[in-house]
Amino acid sequence: LEAGAMGCAVIATPRGGTAELISSPELGFIVQNEVGLESALRELLVNTRLRQEIGSNLRQKVLVEHDWRVIGRNALVLLQSLMRYPPGSGGPR
Repeated sequence: LEAGAMGCAVIATPRGGTAELISSPELGFIVQNEVGLESALRELLVNTRLRQEIGSNLRQKVLVEHDWRVIGRNALVLLQSLMRYPPGSGGPR
Protein backbone atom coordinates (compact mmCIF):
# COMPACT_ATOMS: atom_id res chain seq x y z
CA LEU A 1 0.00 0.00 0.00
CA GLU A 2 2.73 2.46 0.92
CA ALA A 3 4.69 1.94 -2.31
CA GLY A 4 1.50 2.14 -4.35
CA ALA A 5 0.43 5.33 -2.61
CA MET A 6 3.76 6.86 -3.64
CA GLY A 7 3.27 5.84 -7.28
CA CYS A 8 5.94 3.15 -7.33
CA ALA A 9 5.68 0.12 -9.57
CA VAL A 10 5.50 -2.94 -7.32
CA ILE A 11 6.91 -6.44 -7.61
CA ALA A 12 5.54 -8.74 -4.92
CA THR A 13 4.92 -12.35 -3.99
CA PRO A 14 1.39 -13.74 -3.60
CA ARG A 15 1.50 -13.60 0.22
CA GLY A 16 -0.83 -11.70 2.49
CA GLY A 17 -3.06 -9.27 0.65
CA THR A 18 -0.74 -8.42 -2.23
CA ALA A 19 -2.61 -10.51 -4.80
CA GLU A 20 -5.82 -8.68 -3.89
CA LEU A 21 -4.18 -5.28 -4.30
CA ILE A 22 -2.20 -6.17 -7.42
CA SER A 23 -5.13 -7.86 -9.13
CA SER A 24 -4.02 -7.33 -12.74
CA PRO A 25 -0.78 -6.81 -14.69
CA GLU A 26 -1.64 -3.10 -15.06
CA LEU A 27 -1.16 -2.73 -11.30
CA GLY A 28 2.15 -4.53 -10.80
CA PHE A 29 3.93 -7.85 -10.88
CA ILE A 30 3.16 -10.90 -8.75
CA VAL A 31 6.13 -13.27 -8.93
CA GLN A 32 6.45 -16.86 -7.74
CA ASN A 33 10.23 -17.30 -7.66
CA GLU A 34 13.65 -15.82 -8.37
CA VAL A 35 13.22 -16.22 -12.14
CA GLY A 36 9.98 -14.20 -12.05
CA LEU A 37 11.62 -11.57 -9.87
CA GLU A 38 14.55 -11.22 -12.26
CA SER A 39 12.24 -10.96 -15.26
CA ALA A 40 10.03 -8.33 -13.62
CA LEU A 41 13.03 -6.27 -12.48
CA ARG A 42 14.53 -6.33 -15.97
CA GLU A 43 11.21 -5.30 -17.53
CA LEU A 44 10.77 -2.34 -15.17
CA LEU A 45 14.39 -1.22 -15.48
CA VAL A 46 14.26 -1.23 -19.28
CA ASN A 47 10.73 0.07 -19.82
CA THR A 48 10.35 3.49 -18.20
CA ARG A 49 6.87 4.05 -19.64
CA LEU A 50 5.60 0.74 -18.20
CA ARG A 51 7.16 1.52 -14.82
CA GLN A 52 5.46 4.91 -14.69
CA GLU A 53 2.12 3.56 -15.95
CA ILE A 54 2.02 0.74 -13.39
CA GLY A 55 2.99 3.16 -10.61
CA SER A 56 0.27 5.60 -11.64
CA ASN A 57 -2.39 2.88 -11.93
CA LEU A 58 -1.53 1.43 -8.53
CA ARG A 59 -1.49 4.87 -6.90
CA GLN A 60 -4.98 5.57 -8.25
CA LYS A 61 -6.30 2.25 -6.93
CA VAL A 62 -4.78 2.81 -3.48
CA LEU A 63 -6.18 6.34 -3.26
CA VAL A 64 -9.66 5.24 -4.32
CA GLU A 65 -9.95 1.99 -2.35
CA HIS A 66 -7.69 2.45 0.67
CA ASP A 67 -8.00 6.10 1.67
CA TRP A 68 -8.97 6.41 5.35
CA ARG A 69 -11.90 8.66 4.47
CA VAL A 70 -13.31 5.98 2.16
CA ILE A 71 -12.70 3.24 4.72
CA GLY A 72 -14.34 5.36 7.43
CA ARG A 73 -17.42 6.07 5.28
CA ASN A 74 -17.77 2.39 4.40
CA ALA A 75 -17.48 1.41 8.07
CA LEU A 76 -20.09 4.01 9.03
CA VAL A 77 -22.54 2.74 6.38
CA LEU A 78 -22.02 -0.83 7.60
CA LEU A 79 -22.53 0.12 11.24
CA GLN A 80 -25.66 2.12 10.42
CA SER A 81 -27.12 -0.81 8.49
CA LEU A 82 -26.40 -3.14 11.41
CA MET A 83 -28.10 -0.75 13.82
CA ARG A 84 -31.26 -0.69 11.66
CA TYR A 85 -31.31 -4.46 11.26
CA PRO A 86 -29.58 -6.15 14.18
CA PRO A 87 -28.26 -9.70 13.68
CA GLY A 88 -31.06 -12.23 13.88
CA SER A 89 -33.76 -9.72 12.95
CA GLY A 90 -34.09 -11.07 9.43
CA GLY A 91 -33.37 -7.68 7.86
CA PRO A 92 -35.95 -5.49 6.12
CA ARG A 93 -39.47 -6.82 5.58
